Amino acid sequence: MKKQSFLEELDIYHCFYIEMRFFHCIGKCCPLLKSLKFIPSFEQEDKDGNVAFAIAKTMPGLCQLMILNNELTNDGLVAILDGCPLLESLDLRGCLHLNLDESLEKRCIEKIKEFRFPSEYIDPFDSIIGYIWSLCPKFTFFESINYNQLSMLINAFY
Repeated sequence: MKKQSFLEELDIYHCFYIEMRFFHCIGKCCPLLKSLKFIPSFEQEDKDGNVAFAIAKTMPGLCQLMILNNELTNDGLVAILDGCPLLESLDLRGCLHLNLDESLEKRCIEKIKEFRFPSEYIDPFDSIIGYIWSLCPKFTFFESINYNQLSMLINAFY
């Protein structure tokens, strides 16, 4: 990770449990990080909000943050809002342990230009298929495959 000190964007898709120290390492080794997308394979267990506190403590330059399906708490969200003053886009879909009271919701709406609420719908095909599709735009093989065919292709690997 130390060789990635100029990294500005990091997408972490469909991974299994990642510990807080991973996010601490990313924050310390990638001081120029501006965008972080964290989409685990299933609801990420983080009852203590360690991921949020690691992000808040080590990634003050973030402008875009997506954390889907995480056990993020109000305390973790407040830490992120305090620790990431440049945040313009925050996507918390599926973080159903958040209880946005009126003042916290107001703070998010006023501070964040693009805010996605925890209760907003997540299309399951937007995640893995959309991500794989985005990695393959240069290959002519994929130009003739539609999303349904791509889905079958991915399922063949599981």
